[in-house]
Amino acid sequence: MSAGERIAEWIWQRRRACALACAALTLAGAWQAAGVGVDNSLEIWFVDDDPALVSYRQFQETYGNDEAVVIAFHEPGGIVTEEGIALLRRAQAALQHVEGVASVDSMVDAADTIRDPNTSLERMPSDPLLADRLVSRDGRTALLVVRMQALDHMDRERDAVLARIDRALEPLRTPYHKAGFGVLYAALNRLSIVDGFGLFCAAGALMFVLLCLLYRRVLPALLTLVIAAAASAWALGVYAAAGRSLNMVTSVMPTLVLVVSAAGCVHVLLHVAGMRGCAHRKTRVVRGVGFMFRPCLINTLTTAAGLLSLAISPLPVVRDLGVFAAIGVVGGLGLTLIGCAWALAWERAEPARVDASPLRRVAECTSEWSVRNSRTVLASGVLVLLLLLTAATRVEVDTYTIDFLFPDHPVRRDSDFIESHVGPYTPLEFEVSAPDGALRLEVLKAVDDWQRAAQDIPGVGWSTSAVDVLKRARQVAAAGAPAAFALPPTRSELDALAAQVRAGPSDAAPSSLVTDPHALRVTFGVAMQSARSVERTMRALEDAAHLPPGSDVAPSGYLPLYVHMVDHVVRSQLWSFALAFLTVFATIGILFRSARMAALAVPANLVPVAFILGAMGFAGIRLDVATVTIASVVLGLVVDDTVHFLHHLRHSCQRNNQHAQALRATARSAGHAITATTVVLVLAFSVFGLSEIKSIIWFGLLIAVGLGAAVMADLVLLPALVAELKPRLGPRWPAPGGDASPVHGLFGSGEEGQHAK
Repeated sequence: MSAGERIAEWIWQRRRACALACAALTLAGAWQAAGVGVDNSLEIWFVDDDPALVSYRQFQETYGNDEAVVIAFHEPGGIVTEEGIALLRRAQAALQHVEGVASVDSMVDAADTIRDPNTSLERMPSDPLLADRLVSRDGRTALLVVRMQALDHMDRERDAVLARIDRALEPLRTPYHKAGFGVLYAALNRLSIVDGFGLFCAAGALMFVLLCLLYRRVLPALLTLVIAAAASAWALGVYAAAGRSLNMVTSVMPTLVLVVSAAGCVHVLLHVAGMRGCAHRKTRVVRGVGFMFRPCLINTLTTAAGLLSLAISPLPVVRDLGVFAAIGVVGGLGLTLIGCAWALAWERAEPARVDASPLRRVAECTSEWSVRNSRTVLASGVLVLLLLLTAATRVEVDTYTIDFLFPDHPVRRDSDFIESHVGPYTPLEFEVSAPDGALRLEVLKAVDDWQRAAQDIPGVGWSTSAVDVLKRARQVAAAGAPAAFALPPTRSELDALAAQVRAGPSDAAPSSLVTDPHALRVTFGVAMQSARSVERTMRALEDAAHLPPGSDVAPSGYLPLYVHMVDHVVRSQLWSFALAFLTVFATIGILFRSARMAALAVPANLVPVAFILGAMGFAGIRLDVATVTIASVVLGLVVDDTVHFLHHLRHSCQRNNQHAQALRATARSAGHAITATTVVLVLAFSVFGLSEIKSIIWFGLLIAVGLGAAVMADLVLLPALVAELKPRLGPRWPAPGGDASPVHGLFGSGEEGQHAK
């Protein structure tokens, strides 16, 4: 008796106690999972001591929270009227009393400071500090910039603050548009919850229908779903207990664990249903489950290895997906062994035996054709691989967060409306450092020239700094004369003006005038764009700055953190895939105790990864924070069917030294389960296409493409390789009926093959 059979018999004898223990753990996991939160903020992509995150927090300590909500009011007949100003006053007054709001800026402030009431309104759309920033040049759209307080737990409080903002504006009974990074993240949070639950239910329902058709019985379909759902509950329960929140990346984890765990259960149940000459229920279950223990164990370890390779990613959310999904997959193995051993005590839990299914015929015919045309298959495979790798070079590494939403989503529509009617609203921060003093006249003049030069840079709109405050203060002192809107010509006048601004209301003076005399904050309004585009814009702005000797400028605030994330994406993809490649195939070699097995598995499993990257290149799909895990996850998934194929092939080679006959026997015995599980998984992952978040759609559909390519590689490429190379696969294993050592017994023996027949 092999170790697999001994484990199966041990479970059989204690199946009720094991089943009760699994049920208790599942309930505990579900209870924990019910309290999991959602967080899609930018900070979750960085570890606490990341230099970029540390720099951003220092910026917040110095200048306050730079997160803002932009509210737009639009009036086709013009909003720069007495009625429009009154509306803005009421809105500003209501928003200033909202808990969590630090300040509210609007063109109302300028109307109060410019002392010429007869001309102030008509001048507003062309005012250099208001145009394209707080009011459109055509005077039809006005903005309120609501700056958020620097709360200790902003990510948890954001939704509540946004809800209070909406409630504060309700009495106005005036439609408005709302945008900002916080608004975007709140929308992604809501969609992550809806999608996570909806996709899980949709995938489960579709899998149930497919499994009923596959098994031709309802009970084994229910068994498979219960086992897979329990594995998801374990993974999500541990995830919640660890204090994690779901996000765009980890929201796919429950569905991922669901379909992977279901695949293992399908293989076990179909194998038991296909056994011959084993009528006694206990013997049938012990031998069937015991025979499948080794390939299921190898599959679990290789899938877990692929997922755990994500643990070296510099992105915390990617690490979380890998670690906790691996926990769910390992738990799924235990649930599969216990659940199948317990349920198969009843014959009705066993799938109906089908000797001639269409899927089995497809597998046999495909494998047979591949063996007969092995050289053609291999030559074509090389050409296809080269084509795919060429397309893969076109994959762009970038992240465009708002593009995760479809164009008709309200948040994206509002953002597009504000940018098209007023201009860019996203703040890009810079800090000018001047050891000899930032408020020196030559530094301020250089910053003034820099702000004017930035107007010619594509994607850059307004700008603001202490220079504008000083220029406005000088203009106000000159009774609002437009010609006075300029820096003072002398140092003495500058010092007097700066002292006047400092002595004024605290909310009127920018923090750079009162906190650090050696630093100057300069903010540019840029269009909502991808991380790479932001990087190019930052570089262009830095190049446009010509500061006095000894002065320096550096990007700061939120957007540089956003750009830094792309570098993490690149490193995460390269290192995690390299580690997944090594660990997955090393695991195969060690557990099969054969370098030939590992070598055979390499081409068949690299092809699906090439298909995915090639499809991304052809379709123009970005490699971003949501798809960065795709290669490592797919490698861990597609290797499962390869392991089952090699497991049955090796067993067939022990009984038959003719490779062609062994391949036919393998296609007959394993082809049905391989094809069936692939069909179920491909359709289950295709459910991701129903998501409202583009990145989740791509994740699911690309995995479906990879799985489809994998089954073709297993049934076409792998047989062709074996037929051409004719590797020795059998002699290293004990002959049927031979005495197996404990090590041999753990990973399979000839007795398993006898029991399987």
